[in-house]
Amino acid sequence: MTDILVGIVIAVVGVGLGAFRVFDGYSVPVTKKAVRFFGVVLVGVGLAFLTRVLSITSKPDIEALEWREDAKEALEQAKTERRPALLDATADWCASCKKLEKETFSDPKVV
Repeated sequence: MTDILVGIVIAVVGVGLGAFRVFDGYSVPVTKKAVRFFGVVLVGVGLAFLTRVLSITSKPDIEALEWREDAKEALEQAKTERRPALLDATADWCASCKKLEKETFSDPKVV
């Protein structure tokens, strides 16, 4: 909730600084352009907070995925608990497998 409020405040300040201001004429002072640029940056940062790309709240500790060696037993347990199961076949030399372990299996949404 804090991230959403921070995002809204930052975005509103950015709009207030003229992020969407249209200048009339060709000779606009550099200071007005700089303030407008800063406003655009603040709107972007505000949107990043709103989409949770940036966060000021601490992320909860997540449990590691429990990997099982016996596929038949693990699938049976998943079936009885009505939970999804994932069969992961991997190799030490596989670059995609290493990327999957590093980026996907550590993602809190996946866990």
